[in-house]
Amino acid sequence: MFSFGTDGYRAIIADGFDFQTVGKLTQGLAAYLKQEKPKPQVLIGFDTRFLSDKFAAYSAHIAVQEGLNVEIANRFLPTPFLSYAITDKGADAGIVITASHNPYYYNGFKIKNAQGGSASAEQIAAIEPYLNNNQPLAEHKFHNPLPCKTFDAKDSYFNHLGKVVPKEKLHDTGLKIVADPLYGAGRGYFKELLESYSFEVEEIHGEDNPDFGGLHPEPIGENLKELKEKVLESGADIGLALDGDADRSGVIDEKGNFVNSHQIFALLLYYLVEHKKRRGVVAKTYSTTSLVDIMANAYGLEVIQTPIGFKHISNLMLTKDILIGGEESGGIGIKGHIPERDGMLIGLMLTELMAETGKTINELIKVIYAKFGHFAYHRIDKIIEPSSKENLYKHLHDYNIAKLVNKNLRQLLNQDGYKYEFEDRSWLMFRLSGTESVVRIYAEADNSEEVNRLLTCGDELVTQLTNA
Repeated sequence: MFSFGTDGYRAIIADGFDFQTVGKLTQGLAAYLKQEKPKPQVLIGFDTRFLSDKFAAYSAHIAVQEGLNVEIANRFLPTPFLSYAITDKGADAGIVITASHNPYYYNGFKIKNAQGGSASAEQIAAIEPYLNNNQPLAEHKFHNPLPCKTFDAKDSYFNHLGKVVPKEKLHDTGLKIVADPLYGAGRGYFKELLESYSFEVEEIHGEDNPDFGGLHPEPIGENLKELKEKVLESGADIGLALDGDADRSGVIDEKGNFVNSHQIFALLLYYLVEHKKRRGVVAKTYSTTSLVDIMANAYGLEVIQTPIGFKHISNLMLTKDILIGGEESGGIGIKGHIPERDGMLIGLMLTELMAETGKTINELIKVIYAKFGHFAYHRIDKIIEPSSKENLYKHLHDYNIAKLVNKNLRQLLNQDGYKYEFEDRSWLMFRLSGTESVVRIYAEADNSEEVNRLLTCGDELVTQLTNA
């Protein structure tokens, strides 16, 4: 049985992810799509990982064999390119061969729906019965000529983004940017996009390197040390990073500080409401900062909290007037764009915010904290034995967390992991990874010392419960 995580299927290459896997997933998706349409159109893209282009080519062979109208990207591309291309071409679905932010030895299979968003939980549930049939697969033909047309999504995506973030406002700003695609699918593209807005751009980690140069392609502080050094060395105004398939972002400010995903979400909400005068619903996953709730309440905006995974937010963007939706891992979607996260758009909007206000990111964060209060956040990923995973939630359900951390519990949210919200607006959350033998422990409070105390309590508790 194939198990889909927060966004698609991911596994270690040659140990859960191989050509057989790609073939079966493609075959199952094809069978599902043909229930609605005799010859559905599917676009296929891939990232810079080892064998991604070959896996994509094999997926195209299977899709054509199954009777689909198929186009494949002519080179690696960011996931947002493919998402937009689906809507631009009126395709029925998309496949992206990528493992996003996972380590280099992983690969994955993302499914995009006709609206360009991640396949919803309901769509995945409808596809799953088709994934385990016994129909024979085609031979590996990835050395042969491709069986379908190719496409290039860059120009149409760039033209669309030029309407979302007009270039006139950003002409001659003098802003200097360091772009860090972390060797991923945004390499070259992100630099070209930013330069088209007349920014001075220097790119690092833009070479071909399937093992990401030993880096983990997730744009969090510990992976952006070289970006920090380059920003300080070059006197840049901002460092903008992307994850492995460029749908999530990370930031280093002009002083070399890492700007986390919660701060980015707050900055963009502030900009959309106070400067662009836009309105709408705010959507966030359970592991996202309470600062967003406080800001939305002050602006008179509704907040909807969802389980982890942007697919839940993407689904909301199709049914509600979502102004902005975001998650702790750095994925953010904006009204007026595709119903999907996009790391390049986020980076571009932050530069737009700087240009329009004349303030640095560091200064803007101080403005928000002065107005709405200060919040500190951190997350640790604790490796546990696979055999311990299934019982962790059961043990947590019976444990008095409020007594452990000496706080009054405001509410418990356990639709996806266990999130304990306390009356002082701090919170502690435990969530099992869907792809790795890891439990993620999150905490937020009004100062770093309290965050560290909560994380220490959580870490010790997980050790106790998994060793029981």
